[in-house]
Amino acid sequence: NFKSAKVTWTKLETKYSSDDARKRKYIVGKWLQFQIMDDKPIMEQVHVYENLCAEVLAEGMKMCEILQANVLIENFPPSWSDYRNHLKHKKKDLTLQELISHMRTEEANRLKDKMSSLSLNSVSSNLVESVLQTNKDKFKGKGNKF
Repeated sequence: NFKSAKVTWTKLETKYSSDDARKRKYIVGKWLQFQIMDDKPIMEQVHVYENLCAEVLAEGMKMCEILQANVLIENFPPSWSDYRNHLKHKKKDLTLQELISHMRTEEANRLKDKMSSLSLNSVSSNLVESVLQTNKDKFKGKGNKF
């Protein structure tokens, strides 16, 4: 039984605001601990990062897009260290959405390079087998044994 709505509101705010503070600390902790791993698809992990950023913003905390992008760059997996350094040396700051667009392109290029590397390895191994077989056939009739 309070005398005014303001007093009632203040009492309720005092009682339940501590839960909001705990929730904010938990969300910020998840955002700070986020790390991209090599063993999972990069873009799926970037989507999780975007959701963490949205949760932080939904709690009323402010952070600019450039900060979000730079934190994501710092959380690149070890295999992306060259690309991280390349982005750090750029003169223009990237927003989070621009960075994600660049990352999609980089991931596609890496997949393309990996596929071409795999196909080159299989072609070269076939070539080696072919050369060895030709040499065996060449020396078969001359009394040499392999």
